[in-house]
Amino acid sequence: MTQEELKKQINGIEALRNQDANSPTFKAWKRKTDLILAGLFGNDSSQVGDFRKIRFTPTALSWDAGEDEYRIPYLGGLNDSVAILQSMLDEINPLSPKIDDMPFILHAKIAAKCQKLFEDNHYAPAAERGFKVVKDRLRELTTFESGSNAFGKGGLYIKGAATPNVDSDFQQAAKLLTMSIDQFRNEKAHTSDSEIDDPNLAMHYLTLASLAMYLLDRAIVK
Repeated sequence: MTQEELKKQINGIEALRNQDANSPTFKAWKRKTDLILAGLFGNDSSQVGDFRKIRFTPTALSWDAGEDEYRIPYLGGLNDSVAILQSMLDEINPLSPKIDDMPFILHAKIAAKCQKLFEDNHYAPAAERGFKVVKDRLRELTTFESGSNAFGKGGLYIKGAATPNVDSDFQQAAKLLTMSIDQFRNEKAHTSDSEIDDPNLAMHYLTLASLAMYLLDRAIVK
């Protein structure tokens, strides 16, 4: 079980407000949330215990109980769930990194397209978006979006080799970098198992895309 799954359960609470404590939809949500918490913290953990203590039904009903006596505790339980589950999510990753806190500067186009996704803990979409930014730039420069075609048919050339005698090595390295991004992007886009739970891993993917963009700022087409 992952923190991303817990976040999805929190986000799903709003849709439960038109249900009730006996609805199959609510019961399925509650059961899955319980399983996720048990997987994250352990079945005997205080976190699981706190969730199980949330009341969604009245403790007692008057003989002429109306709809409000059912609805008020149910909605109150959903509100409590939001607060408690969010606190648990924060507990898992209390120091979630921010792009602005990093000791280096991502390329402006990578930051602009990916920052919100990253800081909202959508790490896999942030990484995939970064790779798409690189591919879009390759297409702008050469009409080709793959690294192999951009450096081949597209005649892409990156200025900035340390000395002329290592220029071919520099061009090959830049080409392989963009080709790696092609493959990483394909892997992330074509599988449902591309979730990234580690923000550090996501940041390294964004750094890879950022390096490519900085190099492409020096690009010309021969």
